[in-house]
Amino acid sequence: MFRKVCLQNNFSKFSLLFRSNLLIEHNQKCVQASTIIPTEKKKIRESVFLAQFVPNYVKEERLILDQNIFKIEENYNDKTPSEIVDIFKELSYHGLKMEKRVMDPEFEPIIKAVIENIKKMTDEEIVQILVDLTRFHGTPPGEPKYYEFWSQIDDNCWDRYRTWKWPMLLKVMNVFYKLGINRSSKYCHKALIKLSRKIDLLPPRILVEMMFYQSVIRHKDVPMFDVEVRLNQVIDDLTVDEIGIVCLSFFKTETKIRDQNILIKIYKRVIEEISEIKEITLVNFLKTFRYSSKPQLCEYMNDFFIRIIPHLDKFNILTIVHIALLGTNLQILNKELMEHIVKRANSEIETARLKDIERISLTIALFDLKTDSGIEIEFMKNVLDQLKKRVNEIVVFPRCYTSTIHYLSIKGIYDIELLKAALKEKYLHFTYGKNHFNYSQETLCLDSFTRINLKDIYDGPQLSERLRKGIATYTSHYIPYSGQPHKLTHTDKILLDVHEYSEKLFGKNIITQALPHFSLSDVIFCFDENGKSVTEEIIDLFSPRRVHSGLIYSKERLLSQRKPFSDNIDKYKMIALVIGGWNFFIRETEIPTGIMRLKLEQLKMIGYTPVLIFWKEWINKSLQHREDYLTKKVKEIIRQ
Repeated sequence: MFRKVCLQNNFSKFSLLFRSNLLIEHNQKCVQASTIIPTEKKKIRESVFLAQFVPNYVKEERLILDQNIFKIEENYNDKTPSEIVDIFKELSYHGLKMEKRVMDPEFEPIIKAVIENIKKMTDEEIVQILVDLTRFHGTPPGEPKYYEFWSQIDDNCWDRYRTWKWPMLLKVMNVFYKLGINRSSKYCHKALIKLSRKIDLLPPRILVEMMFYQSVIRHKDVPMFDVEVRLNQVIDDLTVDEIGIVCLSFFKTETKIRDQNILIKIYKRVIEEISEIKEITLVNFLKTFRYSSKPQLCEYMNDFFIRIIPHLDKFNILTIVHIALLGTNLQILNKELMEHIVKRANSEIETARLKDIERISLTIALFDLKTDSGIEIEFMKNVLDQLKKRVNEIVVFPRCYTSTIHYLSIKGIYDIELLKAALKEKYLHFTYGKNHFNYSQETLCLDSFTRINLKDIYDGPQLSERLRKGIATYTSHYIPYSGQPHKLTHTDKILLDVHEYSEKLFGKNIITQALPHFSLSDVIFCFDENGKSVTEEIIDLFSPRRVHSGLIYSKERLLSQRKPFSDNIDKYKMIALVIGGWNFFIRETEIPTGIMRLKLEQLKMIGYTPVLIFWKEWINKSLQHREDYLTKKVKEIIRQ
């Protein structure tokens, strides 16, 4: 009833959705079947598709018998193991025809006989029992009685695996895969480890087959580095689909391919066969390329972007999303490609998943995309309308909702009602719980957006200072200092250099975060009307080093607290030297990303004059030229 009212009102009372945890839980239960189950089915379809590239050891045969007169005896004590195997085979066909489950009470005598004789059966008879199990109507692997049955077979395979050769190891794993119990099987884990001990000797097809099961099981003890070495040796003997399976195993085990030569070979194969490559195989490559991104591969990624544009129409929205995400790690933008992708996403926005909408919004915000057609603005406005219609999906994936409206806000697209709902206490507790360490940085960004960009028009809920402090402490980058024990990043080194040079030139300054929702710190100065730095007089108004207060240190907030600054705030100038590291610019350009542009805009809104230091420009200057560079930039602002 509640959901119906929300939808009938066209979401005009969206914030009502989060007034009661009970209502949220009710909606969640209602949509689990419609949203989560199709996702699992998609994963199953993907796995089944990939399985066609590994041998099928389950050979179906036609068994002629009258299924209607199959009789079950009270006990099978007088039967030999071979006879029990034959009986179980007949039972499986009976179960297939009558749509019976293997653990139905009427089959208990046969199941008991199988368990009692399993140790006496030959290897092939055990495989036959497993094959026959695949015919029964589906039973959840975790169902207690069924789990006890198949785990007895699993234990027996575990006892025997040491003597089995590769073909037998893979044959049994194949049948376990068809039963859907690979990840729970102790045998499959042990078999993977045994295969991985001789990776350097595995034939190419055996390697592919093994890595298919690794992508399903994701065993941490399989030496993926050795797999990488072997892949480099045999990659030319594999088809593009088989390479895709191996790539998927790297992605699923969260392992980067470190050998640049392998990635270059894969890029070339994908580009050569782009017109015929299968979608799921392409998605596997895209995931691996993104996860293993390296600056040395930019040339090949750009080439891929150019070659993929004519083929976009044949791919579904999921593949399109992964193509869009490919350049995000290295900030590589192909504007023509992105415009095609956004147009496609906009045309299918009604049927696209919330996750897909979120990821397209991410790419638009990251690249600060501005197309000639303006399609990105149309898309983002349509996203706002879609969010108002997707109550059920939001309840299941609430973090996607928060992230999406955050990405839209970076581009200046927002809806007050949606923001109010995202910052409502009931929604926050439902999404993240009551522990502030679980909160995302996007929530802090949205709250800051309402306080800075919408301070005159927003009248909804906001985060408490205590919660802002907790989120900032957990999500912010450390404030670097000279002599710190852990290694400095490249951007940190530039920040400390700028701090040192500017202090030498203009006097005391402070490294801090005026905007706590941005991870990195800036060099802050305060100058009086004579161009003299008076920063030292207000340093204590900032939070101490390595303490994140979560406060927005606006010019008004700082200077109004102390005399004589509060007498005439306007005669003082606050300057923020902002370090733009390589990941804050579109690659091979001086165009800042969307998040960097927003930071510069918000610094202006809170009374600062931001000075952006482009990393490449800084490192290419000599020591003397760095001083001249800073002097020119800062003095221009002081004279204004």
